[in-house]
Amino acid sequence: MSRTDDLDVVIVTYNSADHLRGCVAALPTGTRVIVIDNASDDGSAEVAEQLGCSVLRNDRNEGFGAAVNRAVREQVRAATVLLLNPDARIDGPNLQRLRDALGGERVAVAGPRLRDPAGTEQRPWWDFPSPRLAWREAIGLHRLRPPDFGRSADVPFVVGACFLIRTEAWREVGGFDERFWLYGEEADLCQRLHNASWRVRYVAEAHASHVGGASGDGPDDPFIREHFVRGSDRFVLTHHGTPALVSYRVATLAGSALRLLALPRHDARRVTR
Repeated sequence: MSRTDDLDVVIVTYNSADHLRGCVAALPTGTRVIVIDNASDDGSAEVAEQLGCSVLRNDRNEGFGAAVNRAVREQVRAATVLLLNPDARIDGPNLQRLRDALGGERVAVAGPRLRDPAGTEQRPWWDFPSPRLAWREAIGLHRLRPPDFGRSADVPFVVGACFLIRTEAWREVGGFDERFWLYGEEADLCQRLHNASWRVRYVAEAHASHVGGASGDGPDDPFIREHFVRGSDRFVLTHHGTPALVSYRVATLAGSALRLLALPRHDARRVTR
């Protein structure tokens, strides 16, 4: 697949004007870009129009999943859809590597290797949240076999910052669950795709740049942390049930306590201010 007429790009913006130009400019010439704006007050929608994008406007911030669902429902006609954060960049050759990966049998989703603008590696795929995984992380067992991001593989789910999906698969499972307002929606979607016998592919040979946390004040923003926790909790509740959610939360608290105990102790005699 080398043409751009079988690909639509969907970008959700919320006060993203500072990133949007670079995001769109990196895409191959002729790519159809649909921007759906979640009631920004920084002129994001106007910037998108200046760039020649097709623009949809929400009257309020509907969240990521609901915005994408609307864009796909009203505007997408291509065989594949690239969901791209405004603070992410992917160029033509790397996008083509993702598109080639969708040629594999029952491959529904492809995601690239991610680095921040300084070149620091970001985690591009994750295991699904579960009580078992939370307890493994709480006692440090996850460190025994760290993931290998240097090779392509089928994975549970890839990060939604740069997320290429077959439109057929998207529509088969019904798109994003809009109860996931900001985080967890791509994990839930990929879980439902796996349940429907689709595959999710991490493509190590494809590279994208991603700032991260551009709709907040970075990963330490309380707003970001809150919605990350909510998304994980909702995933566990949806796919494992209430007892599992209780176990998951206890494991998360236990892990936090163990990490706190492992921190170096400060000298009590040291004067602080």
